[in-house]
Amino acid sequence: APYLNGLPALFNFDLSAAINSVVKAGMDTIGLVRKYKEITDYYKSVNSDYLDATFLSNHDQNRVMSQLNDDPQRMRVAAGILLTLPGTPFIYYGEEIGMKNITAESPEEIIDIQGITQYRLALDLGKNPEDALLEGNEYNRDKSRSPMQWNDHVNAGFSISKPWIKINENYRTVNVETLMADKNSIWNAYRDLIMLRNREKVLHYG
Repeated sequence: APYLNGLPALFNFDLSAAINSVVKAGMDTIGLVRKYKEITDYYKSVNSDYLDATFLSNHDQNRVMSQLNDDPQRMRVAAGILLTLPGTPFIYYGEEIGMKNITAESPEEIIDIQGITQYRLALDLGKNPEDALLEGNEYNRDKSRSPMQWNDHVNAGFSISKPWIKINENYRTVNVETLMADKNSIWNAYRDLIMLRNREKVLHYG
């Protein structure tokens, strides 16, 4: 695409989907290395100075831990792939502690316009409130935007006031303070991978 000429880096959505697909399957079903090379070769054919911007998920997508069926071992594998690829990796807040999607228990808990619209459309099509809420949750982008879970205190240590979006109910065990103290936690796995990446130039440049 012509716009690539003016951009030094792009978020690599294709690679994000490929990594999550392979890790969820538990095997390389698509030839991940070949896929990565195809993507980067294309970008570099347009802009030779292109620098990859890799990531696993963002604010409009399901959280990685939810995509991987709450499997912490697969989460470690995904993090390992992300943080050993060339380019500049981006970590969406909460991934480093394995935060999961939240679920709205009522229509009032859906704030995102996309989720609200889908809920109302489902009702208009004759679906019952329970099924409409399921659809609202499916399209609700706020499910991956809940406040950061810092500790097991009120509101997960995020604020002394009630946040605009609900806190995930697992915050008492899934939080930064708790996981920092656990040497086998996903947080420490991320820390070790980042330290390794910063130490080894080959992981920066491939």
